[in-house]
Formats: sequence, C-alpha cells, structure tokens
Amino acid sequence: NAFAAAVDQKVDIISASWGGSQENPAIRDALNNASKSGILTVAAAGNHYKPPVSFPARYPSSVAVTAVTQQNQKSSFSSYGDEVSRYGVTAYGSNITSTIGKNGYAAWNGTSMSTPEGAGVAALGVANARKANKRLDATQKAKMLQGSGVNINLPKNVQGFGRVDAAKIVGAN
Repeated sequence: NAFAAAVDQKVDIISASWGGSQENPAIRDALNNASKSGILTVAAAGNHYKPPVSFPARYPSSVAVTAVTQQNQKSSFSSYGDEVSRYGVTAYGSNITSTIGKNGYAAWNGTSMSTPEGAGVAALGVANARKANKRLDATQKAKMLQGSGVNINLPKNVQGFGRVDAAKIVGAN
C-alpha cells in the first residue's frame, strides 16, 4: 500500500530503510509499478555482514545502498554483493547521530542509516534537475545518483558506483 500511495502522490523517491531475506512478489510488483511511474526506490542493502543484499535492494528497479565508515572503509555489518556491483552505491552508515525519544540523540549503525543519505542526495539531484526544467524518470534518477558516486577504492560489490556525494550531484565540485 505504501508504494501505491507513493504513486498516487507522485513522489520522486522512496527511501526504504527496511528489508528481508525472502522475495515478496507483491513488493516486487509494487516496486516495479513505482519505477514505471517515475519513482526511484533507494533501498538498504542489509546488515548481514555478507552477501547477498536484502530485498527490496536486490531488485534491479531499486538502488541498493551499502554502508561505510567515516574513514571510507566497509562497515563491518553491511551486506554487499553482485547487486551492488550492478546498480548500487554506498553512503555513511556507521556511528550516525539520529534522534531518539523526546529530545534525545544517539549514534546508530546500519544500512538504515546510509539509505536516507542516498535518498537525500538523489533528492538534491532531482531538485537541481527541476530548476533546469528537466523531468526525470526512475532510470534517469538512478543513473544520476550512481553518477554522484566517488570512488573510495573498495571492491565494486561493496561500493558499487561509489560513495554518494551531494556536492557532485548538484555540480558544486
């Protein structure tokens, strides 16, 4: 239902900081429909320390996001794999400060922390394209996000197209 609501609302990007090890045809079909409607799904690779990545990041109509440390090393927990080599990116996912409870903060680890960064960078790219009166389909949005990647010299099945870079996606560097 969330994917259908996103299509109805004509959103540009879905940030999916969730996943699982089992394929779900209903989720696959909903994600594919969202993609056909122009929505990019940025999905958490998972926190299983090894391949493969979780669903829905395993579907090629999404962009899988792995996690790296602030030192650009693979986060020990991050899942990785062939899907990342083909269509994924990486983002910071270790020791990320987030809100908790009432007025609290804590540091968290996980691809659920790296995925919103990937989605946020994609959103900057979409906004920048809109300023130039360009409308992008889901494939163009994915290629733009992948094109923002900075090579951090990790294996392709870990970093994919590289660590997402906000300045690069808006042409500021």
